[in-house]
Amino acid sequence: VLNADVFWMDYTDKHEGVVINNDDGRYGPDPNREITQNAGSVDIYGVEVELRASPWDGGFLTVDGGYLFSEYIEFSIDDFENPGQTLDLTQRKIADRTPDWTLNASVGHTFILGSGAQLTPVLGVYAQGEYEWLAPTLVNDPDSYCHQEAYAKFRARLTYLPPSSNWEASLYGSNITDARYFEECANSRSGIFDYRWGNPDVWGLEFVARFGNN
Repeated sequence: VLNADVFWMDYTDKHEGVVINNDDGRYGPDPNREITQNAGSVDIYGVEVELRASPWDGGFLTVDGGYLFSEYIEFSIDDFENPGQTLDLTQRKIADRTPDWTLNASVGHTFILGSGAQLTPVLGVYAQGEYEWLAPTLVNDPDSYCHQEAYAKFRARLTYLPPSSNWEASLYGSNITDARYFEECANSRSGIFDYRWGNPDVWGLEFVARFGNN
């Protein structure tokens, strides 16, 4: 089964947060202040693909992928440093907190043992493109402290299902290559960066029992 869609959104006067310098303390004690402005025009479009397949007897494959593109077409605000003038922010990155591309895929096979039991290994991966937590910044600005490079997390599962039984057991692992990635990263009001890493490699056992006629 293959499903796909294409989307396009055209925003007018989209609300955006703009950070202004406040080193002289005119707007309070914080070194920077954020105000909400309207971006005149924003284009957002992309494509999503979903695949569910059984390429061989006993095997299965799933693939979910997406691509997102977003840019300001028109974004001008009042220049607070120079009253009566405007600033062109069209070349800023959009703070959509979403990577340009994502991929989530898995492949597995169910083996039928001589006893009639089933043994199913599955290997999967989640991957995404680079990600700027502190956007909006200018398109050509250097990466910030909170810039996340593209990364991939691998997962694995091995499930045993005995014949004519109401239980199954699995050995599983997530982020098995111990990829390091930000789960959160931001600049606090005090000027100190606050960040949190995602979970490292995790391994576990799972037991499922089913009761009743089903």
